[in-house]
Amino acid sequence: MAIDSKTICQIAIIVEDLDTVAANYKKAFGIEPVIINIPGSDSVPAYTDGYQGNYSDVRLAIFKFDNMVIEIAEPDKKDSPWRRWLDKHGPGIQHLGFMIPENNKEEALGTLKETESELYHAGFYPNLTYTFVNCFEAFGIDFNIKWKTDNAEKITYMTANPEKSFKEILTEL
Repeated sequence: MAIDSKTICQIAIIVEDLDTVAANYKKAFGIEPVIINIPGSDSVPAYTDGYQGNYSDVRLAIFKFDNMVIEIAEPDKKDSPWRRWLDKHGPGIQHLGFMIPENNKEEALGTLKETESELYHAGFYPNLTYTFVNCFEAFGIDFNIKWKTDNAEKITYMTANPEKSFKEILTEL
């Protein structure tokens, strides 16, 4: 089976100095970035290795091109998927993002598992779920598999139960 997407919607880059790199992209492409911190777990619950974390100290510069988004992340010193990547691989491209139909999520993640690639991070926006899959050994880069879905009920439950593991949440919802 295959991942039901033929379009890369995002390239994510991790850097040590967001301001300098963002200024270079702005100068080169004439695009004004949106600079934000990742939303906190009280509004966008996210899980790494099965447990909820708060990654609101990770800064992002988002550049919207006509055909995709380039997202540049500067992690703080705390443990996070972005900090782990930077510490292990150094600055550079972390993942490619693919938007898939919601009904393809199990197949897509199963296909990647067949390549010995493992999901390690998932985040839940009100209308979008995203997942980081460690594909580095198989593809030389990680993938971010995303799908649009209504997460309102999940978010309410997750934010009320931050101590529960992702597996516990899945069995209870």
